[in-house]
Formats: sequence, structure tokens, C-alpha cells
Amino acid sequence: MLNKSNELLFKEFYQMTNELCISLGVNIQSNMNYFEMFRAACERVSTKKLSKTLTFIKDDDNWLFKKMQEIIFKELLRRGHASEMQGEFSR
Repeated sequence: MLNKSNELLFKEFYQMTNELCISLGVNIQSNMNYFEMFRAACERVSTKKLSKTLTFIKDDDNWLFKKMQEIIFKELLRRGHASEMQGEFSR
């Protein structure tokens, strides 16, 4: 990932997460932070799309992508679809 400031990363992450929640019909609560919004959106995304996204961002060392990996991995694990990836993504 390009070297971006934390402020810019959060702005882009918030915008992406907000648009994703709206498009998926997630009810955004006023007390939800960005990561809670992302987790709620992940709950509505298909397992196939989550797996592809996780594979796509797995090699990125950016702290924000690592947090996204963690959220996606936990959702896949909850669904029973992450056991084969556990060695790669568990922290």
C-alpha cells in the first residue's frame, strides 16, 4: 500500500466502510466505530467474497489492512470457512 498518513487512511476507510454498509443495508448506529461498521458489513458479505478479499490483502503490512484481515478472518472462522487459512492469518 502506498505510504499514506493515518488521517488519510482513516478518511478513506470510513468512506469505504460507510458506502459498504449503506449498499448492504447495514443499520449504522451512532455509537459504532469504523471497525464495528466494517465487521457489520462483513457479516452480510458472501463467504466467497470475504475469502477473496482476505487473500488479496493478506500480504499487505499496513496496520489498517492487518485490522481488516483480523475482522474478515474472524467472520470466516465464525462461518467455519477459515480453518484452512488459520496458520497464515492467526496472530
